[in-house]
Amino acid sequence: MGRIAAILLTASVLGLLASGWFMMGKLSSREIDLVYFNDPVDETDFIFEDHAVTIERTPVSADSNAFGAERALRVTYRDTLVDFPIVTTDNELLPGLVGVKDWFRVLPMVTGARSAEDAASRLQSGDLRPRMIIAARYPAEGFDTESWGLVRRSEWGYWLAELHPETDPAITVVKKSYRELDALHTPSKYTPEEMIPTLEQRSRDLWQHYAMQQITPSQFFRAKDKNLDSALNAMGWTWPAAGVSGLGIMVSLAMLGMARVGNRTEL
Repeated sequence: MGRIAAILLTASVLGLLASGWFMMGKLSSREIDLVYFNDPVDETDFIFEDHAVTIERTPVSADSNAFGAERALRVTYRDTLVDFPIVTTDNELLPGLVGVKDWFRVLPMVTGARSAEDAASRLQSGDLRPRMIIAARYPAEGFDTESWGLVRRSEWGYWLAELHPETDPAITVVKKSYRELDALHTPSKYTPEEMIPTLEQRSRDLWQHYAMQQITPSQFFRAKDKNLDSALNAMGWTWPAAGVSGLGIMVSLAMLGMARVGNRTEL
């Protein structure tokens, strides 16, 4: 038994080392689109790329009167304005945007960098330009905003805007559901085919998924499971091979222990 255990242990260790080597190669070769956010902007007046940004509470405009809201946060940039309806508790006593941070955030963003250090270095050198994103989260339309509208997570609405310092329009807005934004990262087996993005669409719009993360309460978001699924898919055969090798090591060690106990008993 001791000889068999030694052979099994040697084979398992070699298998674990080999699968680990190939696993590292597969993970390092994955194409990962990275998005970096700085701390949210809390001020209602600031400068982005030499242009003023103002955010004020105002009666909602007729063309933005979603959810039956009466008031809105009006964002103005380069003489272009967009109203974000206020449908939840608006704490005006808190300074700046602190009172609405649960559902509305202004987010400095960088895309195209391979690490946080790379992003900081290339921003300083001017090789990368920052982007300014506004993310707002809304309950499902057609349901009470304080009960069923909050429960139906897959139907939550997200308004995602970007400020453009040089091109027109100065503010672009996309409106998508939680389910649509979740599919940009890792579609599930239940995702409708028409909702699954092409590689080009995913590369262009994946920032929207990460912006959604910034404004979604952590208890309602399953990003860790999604990231784990993505990593496991990338590992391919190396993941089960490593598992089998690990099991072989435990079995062989148990066999060696039993063999030693048997030898002592014979003595």
